[in-house]
Amino acid sequence: MTIFDTNLINNATVEQMVLTYQQAVIEIDDAYARLKTAEKKLESIFGDGSFSTLTREYYDHDRAAEEVRKKIKRLAWRGLLDMLEIRKLLSVRQAKEFKGPFFKTGITA
Repeated sequence: MTIFDTNLINNATVEQMVLTYQQAVIEIDDAYARLKTAEKKLESIFGDGSFSTLTREYYDHDRAAEEVRKKIKRLAWRGLLDMLEIRKLLSVRQAKEFKGPFFKTGITA
């Protein structure tokens, strides 16, 4: 390795990015399912309620996983659109309109 080996440019294709995103979503869902199972095992031995690992706001594992999925979806789309340099094709007004709802509430695609 030399000082010039910085890996600054991601050479992944769109297909690779999509497949990686899809695999990550599966892994996140699996992780929350395993967490839920582990908590139930511990509670069966030590008593109910003493091994909750999530905050009260997200005590429902399905809801917590959904919030994580929404966030990574928004970040993945942002990364993809930045890589494709979509904003360079938009006027200033269009860029503001595009950025507002996309970055604040996510997208449904």
